[in-house]
Amino acid sequence: MLTAEQREIRSLAREFAGSEIRPRAAEWDEARALDDGI
Repeated sequence: MLTAEQREIRSLAREFAGSEIRPRAAEWDEARALDDGI
């Protein structure tokens, strides 16, 4: 069971991944690199 704080952190991480990582994932996979700005 997660605490309210843990659920909030999970939600924020999910939002970040969806908006910042997912849109660029294919490009990074192809280049075999990650954006250090993340």
